[in-house]
Amino acid sequence: MEKLLATSLKHIGSHNAPVMHTVEFQGELQHDTNFNNKNKARNESLAAAYIISNPDVCAKTVEVVSARLFEIVSCQDAGGNECVRKFFEFLEKDTGGVGQFGRVERGLAGISEALEVETDSVTLIQKMLIIKSFGAFVIDYASKSPADYGFLSVDENVSALVEKNKPVALFEVRGRSGVKAREHREDIGIMDKKEFDALESQEKEKLMVPGLAKERLTFRTFTHELDENNNRSVESVFVNRTFDSDAPLVASISGSTSCILVAADLLVPEMSEDQKKELALAAVGFLVGGGYHSATEVLDVACPGLDLERELNF
Repeated sequence: MEKLLATSLKHIGSHNAPVMHTVEFQGELQHDTNFNNKNKARNESLAAAYIISNPDVCAKTVEVVSARLFEIVSCQDAGGNECVRKFFEFLEKDTGGVGQFGRVERGLAGISEALEVETDSVTLIQKMLIIKSFGAFVIDYASKSPADYGFLSVDENVSALVEKNKPVALFEVRGRSGVKAREHREDIGIMDKKEFDALESQEKEKLMVPGLAKERLTFRTFTHELDENNNRSVESVFVNRTFDSDAPLVASISGSTSCILVAADLLVPEMSEDQKKELALAAVGFLVGGGYHSATEVLDVACPGLDLERELNF
């Protein structure tokens, strides 16, 4: 097992003196102990719960994107050509899994209904899940063969769209393991159970939203990836700078956020700056709320520099 293999000197912010931290590699890292700031994890969880409980802060933009996606889904014949069938099968599987945050039941019928109905706390998360799944399909399949997926509004420029929303500098060396554990959770956010259990009852209530239980995934994050000889290899830029800023780390930079942005760029290419902010808030509600990512992991992709506390004023 790899433990503490080296140390690294880091300059943080405007500090002149080097600040020491350990460089840890994938091993028995303690989630929410080695890398997470517990107070920030609590605040980010509360912010996500606030967004979910007050969907009006982002519902207009989410509904615009959802309406465009509904047009695509509703206009296709589920028994059509192979590419259409592949798309529908992917959406159903990706949104309907047991334990999925915002799980959509009843296949295509449930997907269409969730996209079309008025947005409340549960349907906000369902809409974002479907939008994310659409973007994931575009990245994984449609971008590699755009001529076959014109019905999804993709063209030969889709690869550039993917590259814009999934910057290589942040994703090439991601600095995270695969799923290490799964745990059924009723609460919103990224707090470890022992930290959630220690909250006052009033705060616990804020983090409980009926109809949004999930299977919480646990990953491990690490500052450098190892090469085949177990030597220190390439730095994970995102994990290192997030660790040094004392911000929560859950699963490193968010690929799901990239999926959401790709979907939005395709479906609503004329999106305003205010709409982009609303979409970023919705992504926080979905991904931080579901315990998949910390706010930094989402916002560094969706809207760098967005101040959640100031934006939400909660």
